[in-house]
Amino acid sequence: MVQLSYKAAIEALLARNSALIALYKEGAKSLLSRPVTSLALSMADQRRELGKELAALAQGQDPGAGPIELEAAPASPAAPAAGDASGLLSRMRDQESDDYELLTALSGALLPSSAELAERLAGLAEQARKRSSWAQDHLDLLGI
Repeated sequence: MVQLSYKAAIEALLARNSALIALYKEGAKSLLSRPVTSLALSMADQRRELGKELAALAQGQDPGAGPIELEAAPASPAAPAAGDASGLLSRMRDQESDDYELLTALSGALLPSSAELAERLAGLAEQARKRSSWAQDHLDLLGI
């Protein structure tokens, strides 16, 4: 378990988000598969919007929840293998699933002190779950 302040958790998510945008864009450049390239670029765009939301949350008032306990601190992602559509999709699915778990845990930790923040973070978690399922859908289609 890791204990972070609200601001530190949001800042770590912002840094992770920026790294994932770069990875998705870089991964899209090296692929020959147009559908996977389109998905990676679309997810990078959606992550740009996520970054705006997280930045707004970082600028907002600290809910005063004290230290927030998370399973693990948000970590920078490892780069996927270049040129491998299934590798990129697997990495995207896993990263989005990790974000779902992180955002859900953060939302739950903030619920007692700020229902509004918890609700906003739960919405962002749901978006991450959807992105993860899109990557899984593309992986399933590659396997057919």
